[in-house]
Amino acid sequence: MILRKKWAVMVAALTAILLLAACGDKGKAEQPTGEESTYDNPRNHTAEDFMPISEGFEEYSVWIETAESPVRDSNVNKVFVFNKGKVTVYQLEDTTIEDIHDLSDDELVQLASEYTNKTLDELADTINNIAISETINEKHGGVVEDIYLEFEGGERSTLSSNYTLDITMDELGQNTKDISLHIPEASYQLSSHEVTEYEASGFTGAFFDYYTYTTDPNYNHTLETYSRPLEILETYGTFKEKDGHEMTDPPHPQTYVPDPIVWETTDEEITLEGNVVHQKIFDTTFSGIKTSNRGLFTRVDDSFVGFRLDNPDTDKENVTIEGK
Repeated sequence: MILRKKWAVMVAALTAILLLAACGDKGKAEQPTGEESTYDNPRNHTAEDFMPISEGFEEYSVWIETAESPVRDSNVNKVFVFNKGKVTVYQLEDTTIEDIHDLSDDELVQLASEYTNKTLDELADTINNIAISETINEKHGGVVEDIYLEFEGGERSTLSSNYTLDITMDELGQNTKDISLHIPEASYQLSSHEVTEYEASGFTGAFFDYYTYTTDPNYNHTLETYSRPLEILETYGTFKEKDGHEMTDPPHPQTYVPDPIVWETTDEEITLEGNVVHQKIFDTTFSGIKTSNRGLFTRVDDSFVGFRLDNPDTDKENVTIEGK
């Protein structure tokens, strides 16, 4: 009888210990891991938890263009600064997420601004050093006086443009398929861009061909033989009497005067798709939305901030539906 009582007491004690252990394990299992506590998966949220991208551009001013699934070594190509319905676009190159993740917004914008201005200054310097007659003189021993492209771009002001978000409806005409971010006068380029450093050889080649066709006695000097290079030259300059050369038919190559190269602006258009991206790199959380070939992101705090495309019922002046 005594043994039975002792056995009953032991069983009760063991049962209590096991229950306490189970409760302890359950408590541990419910504790979030370090990763879960700092990353809030977008899949845990409904559509109502996501901010329309039109509001996102109003709430968060500085955005970057980078890979659609960014990692620490993803290149940052552009920086967009949104402010009161306007946006300024800056260029970047040879800059990664790791380079900028801990910069302040002001530091990032300063970096991008300096790079953009440096690139444009170098482009202008390159134009000033292009002699379209160089190839002729190299091959024919300085038979013409050098004719240089002339840069007259003047001062550049910072571009800040009103932007629009244009919704494209899906096949059923009920929901948003994608949104086009349209930025007029987004960035500078040089006029007569075919003669920039990227295509200068094509322009100088046209001048070389024209010189050859009009001065080499082995060519039949008819319009058909030199019409194409003449068309290119007259698109970006004129023939004028100068340096003792009178106007002839066809005009002598030495009488060619290229148009001054000036700054022009070009528009930018980015297609925003519906894929949500939320990524933590080092200690910085990037949230954004996929574009047609890359991604547009802003830096947010650790609490969940996600973005989605605007619905067709969005009531904002700069949001249109298929151009209307």
